Amino acid sequence: MIPAFDPATGSLPVGIHESDWAEVVARFGGNAKREALLAGMRRALLSLARVGCTRVYLGGSFVTVKELPEDWDGCYEAAGVDTLRLEKAITQPSKFLMNIFFYGEIYDADAQTVTDEPFRLFFQHNRAGDVVGLVALDPRTID
Repeated sequence: MIPAFDPATGSLPVGIHESDWAEVVARFGGNAKREALLAGMRRALLSLARVGCTRVYLGGSFVTVKELPEDWDGCYEAAGVDTLRLEKAITQPSKFLMNIFFYGEIYDADAQTVTDEPFRLFFQHNRAGDVVGLVALDPRTID
């Protein structure tokens, strides 16, 4: 279950918060911009589910109180994923291509960021340096 936002940061409380697709849509939809981002996210997550992905983490401004986030951010556990069948927009990460195809970005959770930490940890803090929570879900829960 996704908890209430931290009133001090407008973000999720620290931790990994288990969810499913229906709860993500109910919690983070609500306006035309967010619905468009959810549609792109759905395409990316379905692509991951088709090749064996069972765990995705969502972070960034999309999972905050921000009314009009520019995009969504996420990472996935690569264990069991058939990367040879995964869409090139995900396997050859380009922010530009991912945003065209999916309106957001998703990376291998263990891939190193420019800050030399895996994306799974990178997404657990915001630009102000606050530690924030992530949403975790199984992309196979998408109907």
